[in-house]
Amino acid sequence: MKDLNIIIYLASLKMGGAERQAIYIAEYLKFKKNMNVRVLALSQPGEAAELLDKLNIPWEILPLPKFSKSENDLDAITQFIVEFEKYKAEIILTFTFHPNILFNMIWQYTGAKICIWNQADAGIGFGFTPIKSNLFKIFSLKNKSYVFISNSLEGKQFLESYFPGRLQVNLIHNGTDLPVALNNREEWRRKIGIEKDSFVAVKIANLTFAKDHTTLIKAWKILITEWPFTIKPVLVFAGRLDENFFNLKKMVDEFDLQNNVFFLGHVDDISGLLGASDLGVFSSRSEGIPNGILECMFSKLPVIATDLIGIREALGDNNDFLVKVGNSTEFATKILNIAGDYTRMKSIGEENYQRVIKEFSLETMLANYFTLITEHLN
Repeated sequence: MKDLNIIIYLASLKMGGAERQAIYIAEYLKFKKNMNVRVLALSQPGEAAELLDKLNIPWEILPLPKFSKSENDLDAITQFIVEFEKYKAEIILTFTFHPNILFNMIWQYTGAKICIWNQADAGIGFGFTPIKSNLFKIFSLKNKSYVFISNSLEGKQFLESYFPGRLQVNLIHNGTDLPVALNNREEWRRKIGIEKDSFVAVKIANLTFAKDHTTLIKAWKILITEWPFTIKPVLVFAGRLDENFFNLKKMVDEFDLQNNVFFLGHVDDISGLLGASDLGVFSSRSEGIPNGILECMFSKLPVIATDLIGIREALGDNNDFLVKVGNSTEFATKILNIAGDYTRMKSIGEENYQRVIKEFSLETMLANYFTLITEHLN
C-alpha cells in the first residue's frame, strides 16, 4: 500500500464540508499511510488550497472539459483523459457532483485501479447539468466495479434509486475533530461586536441557496418579538459568503435585524466561535451528514435543526429539536423553549458530544476508508 499514487478530485478548493472531509482523508493517507497524495480541482483555489499548502499536500487546478451537448463531447473527454493520465493515478477519490459524474464516465480509461465516488449530499445537481447526454448512461453501465460511498443514509438511498439494481453503496459517516481554540469566549464576542452576556446561536455553513439561511432569519424576526429575557438574542452565520449572501443581507436590513444577525464569512477558528456560542442551529433543504452540526455536537452545544434524514442520523431519532423544512415559526418556538434553561442546554450538549465521539469519530471514518481501499485493491 505504501507509495501508491492517490488523486483526490474536487469541484473547487474553496472550503466546504466535502472539501474538509477530503482534506482529512488526504492528510491521513499521506502522513499515516505513506501514500503519494495530490489534490486536483476543476476551479477556484481558496481556503482549502491554503490549508493544503500548510499541510504540504500538493494541489493543482485541472478544469473539466467543456461539454458541447454534441458528438464533440467525446473529444472533450478524450482531451481530459490525456491530461489526467500524466498523474499516473492508481486510486482516484472524487467528491461533489461534477467530479463524481465525470470520473464515473472515464475512470476505467485513466489507468487507475480504483475510483471512489463520494456522495456528500442527498442528490443536489442531478438533472441540472450540461452532462445530460446518453454518454453518462453509456459509460456508467460499463463501470460495474466502481466504488460508491455515501456519508448519509439519504445519499445512499438516492444513489441506489438512481442506478436501480446495479449499485452497492457503502455507508461511511463523516468524522469530525476540532483543534484547540485560538480565541476564548470573551475575545470572540468582542470580535463579533456583541455584549458578553448575549444569547448566541450559530450556524456553520456556506451561504448557498440549498442551506436555507432564509428560514433562520425569518425565525429570528419572530423570536425577537417574543423574546422574554433581558439579554440580547444574536444569530451568527459562519461560512463563505456565496451566491445567496446579498439576498440574505437585504432581508436582514428589511427586517431591521442588523444588531441581531451577523455574517462572519469563512472562519478559521471554528473551535473558538463555537466556544463563544450557546446554541447550534441548522436550517437546510437537502443534506448528507452536515459537518456544521457535527462540529456543534463536538463542542457540546445543543442543536436545533431541520428534520432531514441526514440530520436525524447526526442528532439521533429520538430528538425533540427537529423542525419541518422551511418552518420559521417552529424554529423560533423551539429556540424560545430552550433559551432560558441553561441546565437543560448543558445536558443536551453533553449528550450530543457523547453521540458524536461514538458515532462520528474522525478515526473511525478514516479507518473505514482505508479498509475499503485495501479490500478493493486486493
